[in-house]
Amino acid sequence: MTGSNCPFKKGDRIEHKLFGYGIVDEVSVAAVGPDLRSKSGVYDAGWRITVKWDDPTRTAGSVMHQALRKISSPDSQPFADWNRQWQILHLAWLAARQEVEKVSSSFRPVPEQKTLADAREVERIAFEAMQRFWEEEETGNHL
Repeated sequence: MTGSNCPFKKGDRIEHKLFGYGIVDEVSVAAVGPDLRSKSGVYDAGWRITVKWDDPTRTAGSVMHQALRKISSPDSQPFADWNRQWQILHLAWLAARQEVEKVSSSFRPVPEQKTLADAREVERIAFEAMQRFWEEEETGNHL
């Protein structure tokens, strides 16, 4: 179709009012229809989407894109899932940081060096896990 992109991609989870749920199975094909009023003789009718239906009795078939509603896409991971992963890493680092502060906050008695070193090592490992998460995000590995 001229001037527009297909709203669906292979792997998208979709819903159809009559056929139920399914997964986009093949790359979409632009469809045209006859138009006697235009110079070209055709008009853009939409996108034909091949769907593999969840219902095992229904065979894969093509449906026009207007009849489908996208439920989810493999190209986008939900924010709540990312946030949950991030919060686990962030809370682990905060807890480790608090332990370092607790161990090192008093000067009497002097903190044991081994206890302080152990707490700082746990904090370092937790912070490095957060850094790996940031690096994965920058390189697009969370998509």
